[in-house]
Amino acid sequence: MHLFKPNKINRKSGFTLIELMVASAIFIIVMVIAIGAVLSIVDANRKAQSLNAVMTNLNFAVESMVRDLNTGTNYCDAVNQCSQGPNVGTFSTPELSFTNSHNEPVVYRFDQKNGKITKEVNNQGPEDMTAPDTKITSMIFYVEGHGVGDTLQPIILLYLQGQVGASPKTKSTFKLQTLITQRRLDS
Repeated sequence: MHLFKPNKINRKSGFTLIELMVASAIFIIVMVIAIGAVLSIVDANRKAQSLNAVMTNLNFAVESMVRDLNTGTNYCDAVNQCSQGPNVGTFSTPELSFTNSHNEPVVYRFDQKNGKITKEVNNQGPEDMTAPDTKITSMIFYVEGHGVGDTLQPIILLYLQGQVGASPKTKSTFKLQTLITQRRLDS
């Protein structure tokens, strides 16, 4: 009589080497796809944060210009030709000079070389209004009713076009326009 019986090997339980390799390959493929998706979400978030910061700066610059122009008078074109009297017509220019509410001369310019909007008050030299990540490609002021005594309330249409973002991955283009009216009655 045998007291000791050899164990029977059950060949049907467990995984084969091929099954483990196939499962590992599928897992690796799924993880590569998932990591790619996570990285693209991180890039999109980085772009959105960068765009938000730069657009906030641009919004601040435009709102500052609008406030100044709302309360300003004597709007002139790029060569400071301020027409007086009725029927002076309209003009468009990348540079607008005017007198602000503190009776100071102000000039907004499009610095085409550097792609910036600049502001000059009292001939003190221009200051950049836009962030380094903002490149303005076009800025035009369309002005109507700028003559004194022409019975037309001055209206200014500001048109901006440019790019925001420091790197190619975060670059976005924009076009912006806003209508500005003088608050004071035209006399």
